[in-house]
Amino acid sequence: MNTQEKKEALVQAVEEIAGKEAAYWEGNPKMQETFQNCYVSTAKTTTKFLESGEAYVFTGDIAAMWLRDSSAQVVHYLPYLKEYPILKEMVKGLIARQAKYVHIDPYANAFNEEDNGNCWEKDLGTGKEQHITITAGSNMSDSDIDKAVKEAAEYEAQDKKRKEAIDTRNDADAMVFQTEKAIEEVGDKLDANDKTAVEADLAALKDLIAKAPVDNMTDEQVAEIKAAKEKLMESAQKLFAKVYEQAQGAAGAQGAGPDMSGAAGGASQGSSEAGWLHLGGSWYYMDASSEAGYGDDVVDADYKEV
Repeated sequence: MNTQEKKEALVQAVEEIAGKEAAYWEGNPKMQETFQNCYVSTAKTTTKFLESGEAYVFTGDIAAMWLRDSSAQVVHYLPYLKEYPILKEMVKGLIARQAKYVHIDPYANAFNEEDNGNCWEKDLGTGKEQHITITAGSNMSDSDIDKAVKEAAEYEAQDKKRKEAIDTRNDADAMVFQTEKAIEEVGDKLDANDKTAVEADLAALKDLIAKAPVDNMTDEQVAEIKAAKEKLMESAQKLFAKVYEQAQGAAGAQGAGPDMSGAAGGASQGSSEAGWLHLGGSWYYMDASSEAGYGDDVVDADYKEV
């Protein structure tokens, strides 16, 4: 296919995808139309296939390609690369073009398609002027492009693994805080032996957290923190359940349930905070979600019965 045929095939592919995905907003025609227009915009208006086999994706308001923006402009197409070869060819061509520009000047913000001298020469804030000229460079080989794609996938896996490790550490740290808070608030109702067992599990988890560097945790450290957190869940659940049962017994025939909001560590229905929660006769520990709750009747969190 020539460059024009590739462009037509690309637009056809993304329009087909947009039509499928728009079904999510069935019953909302205005939203469907807005989504479809936005989804296909990059393919229709800012993407060019070049004779070199590369792809050029420019920013809408300026006819220049930003390394960062050009990646963000096509990221929503990535899940469909296997299903639509033309999308894969476009992304592969874009990576080749980006790599070419990095070799020219890794510090430049944006690049013209050709060496035409067009640029933003003056910073309106500082008054400083700078002229950047883009010169032609050698095309990357297919093996170099495949290597770049492979390395990008490896870095993505590393980033995902690092995020999981940090989330594990943060969740464990939050659990330590909430459990200590709950113990403090119902301390006079706790059996000494049960309290000692929970405090031992708390100390063990705190020690593991302290030894785990935030930015460089090993797989073993992550596994140890998860196991220690599970152990603390179990011992703390038994402790809080006993306190709750004692309070129920004291209430007797009056039928008044105890106020365990303190032992719950501040967590409640409709809250996105981490903490202990009593629901339906069982105790749960909630790991707080990173997003806000969706309403008074929703607990926006992942929780586990223990």
